[in-house]
Amino acid sequence: MSNMRYVKNRKPDILRVCRRIVSVVASLSLLAALLSGCTKEADEQDAQVYLYYVTVDDSGVVPVPFDAPVIDLDDSNEEVYYEKLIKTWIDALSGVPSNISLKSPIDSGMGVQNVTYLSGQATLDFNSVYFVAQQQTEVLRRAAIVKTLLQIDGVESIAFTVEGTPITDSKQVPIGAMTADTFVSNPGAEINAYETTKVLVYFTDAEGTMLIGRTENVGYISNISMERLVVDRVIAGPLNDKTFPTVSPTLKVLNVTTKDGICYVNFDNSFLNKTLKVTDEVVIYSFVNSLTELPNVNKVQFMIDSETEVSFGDHIYLSDPFERNLEIISTEE
Repeated sequence: MSNMRYVKNRKPDILRVCRRIVSVVASLSLLAALLSGCTKEADEQDAQVYLYYVTVDDSGVVPVPFDAPVIDLDDSNEEVYYEKLIKTWIDALSGVPSNISLKSPIDSGMGVQNVTYLSGQATLDFNSVYFVAQQQTEVLRRAAIVKTLLQIDGVESIAFTVEGTPITDSKQVPIGAMTADTFVSNPGAEINAYETTKVLVYFTDAEGTMLIGRTENVGYISNISMERLVVDRVIAGPLNDKTFPTVSPTLKVLNVTTKDGICYVNFDNSFLNKTLKVTDEVVIYSFVNSLTELPNVNKVQFMIDSETEVSFGDHIYLSDPFERNLEIISTEE
């Protein structure tokens, strides 16, 4: 570079200039051919993208090759372009994988209601069924979705909301936007804390008048309390066809905390709207009896939107904590 000079007002040697131009063009052509071959080979190596699914046994996240859709930027609105593109990837991820050992991280009624994009961050707004999915595999599902969408060039971070409210961890701390560093390995350090345990939960019989206990192996992450795990498990419903759910799977849990042997379960007001043909007692004690199976829980205090002075059904009041009820447990299978 030190030998190059930009000289003004000097008459050039036309023949010498032409020879130099021909030489430079030839060199550039050769270089372009070499770079084209390297670029093509690199593109072929880097072009493969994946959809990330959850294993049916909830033990991990698995990538599956994906033919990514191509969407033309038909207008100058970058936000609209990315929102359309992200939605097509979500639609693909929501499908049933061909491998029966895998399942979509967006299934069982859980859906993305809206997608927004701004300055590299995509925000996915889920319906309330997202809270049901939290029961044992929320981190796995979240990792699969985030790892899938971060492959889109231009998407640098992803945030989750449910009905417009940002998701939080078990301590009610907002999780915020997630990046490639959020899930360090496959699918990340947070998922390396994934464990399995047995819990005894209660569902109802066919008549909706008695409870039947079921011991289930469930997976969970270490930053989710066992009390929350049990509550979510009751809401999600039974895994077999001999027992039946006691509440709607879309019931929203605001928070679950335990202090001095009393577990405080805070639902939104949809808890008061019974949609299933079960008795009021069955609903209440499906949670109470399940939670009091835990060694640190003796009673359960229900709250509706953080209020306790609430009546449930025709004759049950939620103002005082509930103790375990053995009389409502059926001994028949």
